[in-house]
Amino acid sequence: MATSKKKNSKKAKARARRRAILIVEVIVLLFVIIALFVWLKMSKLDTGRELNQPTEAEDQYSEDNGVTDFYQEVNIEMNDIGDETQEIMSHYTNIAFFGVDNRSIGHYSSGNSDTIMICSINNDTNEVKLCSVFRDTFMDIGGGKYQKCNAAYAYGGADQAVAMLNKNLDLNISEYVTVDFNAVVDAVDSVGGVTLNISNEEAKYMNASYIDEVAKYSKGKAEYVKAGNDVLCTGVQATAYCRVRYTKGADFERTYRQRLVLQKLLDKAKASDPATLNNIVNKIFPEVSTSLSSADILEMASKVTSYNIAEQRGWPFEKCTDMHNEASIVVACDHVTNVTELHKFLFGNENYVPSSAVTEISQTIQNKTGKTTANAVDYGF
Repeated sequence: MATSKKKNSKKAKARARRRAILIVEVIVLLFVIIALFVWLKMSKLDTGRELNQPTEAEDQYSEDNGVTDFYQEVNIEMNDIGDETQEIMSHYTNIAFFGVDNRSIGHYSSGNSDTIMICSINNDTNEVKLCSVFRDTFMDIGGGKYQKCNAAYAYGGADQAVAMLNKNLDLNISEYVTVDFNAVVDAVDSVGGVTLNISNEEAKYMNASYIDEVAKYSKGKAEYVKAGNDVLCTGVQATAYCRVRYTKGADFERTYRQRLVLQKLLDKAKASDPATLNNIVNKIFPEVSTSLSSADILEMASKVTSYNIAEQRGWPFEKCTDMHNEASIVVACDHVTNVTELHKFLFGNENYVPSSAVTEISQTIQNKTGKTTANAVDYGF
C-alpha cells in the first residue's frame, strides 16, 4: 500500500512539473510574439521569407545526400493525408520553432536544430498548444534517410526541417521561427542575470567545458560557477547550464533546464522597465529568422491577450533510447501510435488515420531498431 502511494506521489509530482513547464513555454511563446511585434514596429526584423525559397544551405544541396526536394516531400505526403484530417488541421495555424547550434551568430541556414518545437494555434478558439520534439528522435529526415531528426536542419535549413516534421508527423506546417542559442546569452545579460539552483554535478560539467565553449562562441566572458541555491548566473553561465546533458535524465532533463532558464529570464523581463525591455529586443532579434510576414506578426500580436493557455508535452510520448550507427537515439514506441496521440493532443482528432507514409516510416523504424510499444520507458520528462 505504501509503495502504491509513493508511486502515485511521484506521478503527481511529474504531472505538476509538466504543468509548470507548460506555463513557462506558453508565456515564452507570447513573449516572443510581443517582442516580434515590437521589433517589427522598430523596422529591424527581416520577415516574410517564404518556405521553399532557396537558402545558402540548399544551394549546396545535391541528390547525393539522399534528401529530395522540399516541394516533393511536402506535396506528396500532404496528398496522402485523409480529407477529414486536413479539414481539422485547416482550423489551426502551425508554426515550427527551431533553436540552432551552429557556433556562429545570425547564420540560420546551417547547424543542427537542437531545439525543435511545434506551436499549434486554434484559429477558432485562440487556444495554444506546444509540443517539443526531442532532437535525437529517430525519423526519416528526407529521401528515406533515417537518423536523428535534428540533422534535417543541417541538411537543408528550415525548409528541410519543416518538411521532416510534416512528413513524419502528418502535419501541415508552413511557417517557422529560428533563433541562435547565443540569444540566451544576450537576453540573460540584458536583465542582469538569472538565479539558478546548481548541483555539484551540474557545476562540474559547466566548469569543465560548457562555460568556456559558450564564451568562445559569444561575446560573453568565461566565469566559473560554484554549486549552490539561488546562484546569480551570467548569460554565459546560464547558457552553459542549458547545455548540460550528462547528468541523470540526459537530454530529457536538459530540455527541462532550458525551459527553467526561459522561465527565470521571463520573470526578470516582466519586472524590467521599458528601457531594459527595449535593450533585450535590440540584442536578441538580429538573431531571429522567420518566414512569418509583417502582417502575420501584427495579427498574432493583436490576439496575444485572447490566447487560451493549453497543455504542453514532449514528443514522442512513449519512447525509449537506443544506439544506431554508434549514435544514441530516441525511438518512438511505436511511431504510428505516437503520431496518432499527437493528433489527438494538438487537434483533438479522435478519428485520425495515419497516412501510408507514416505507416511505412513506423515499420521502417521498428525494422531498424527492433523497438515496439513493449520497450517504452518512463523517463519522467
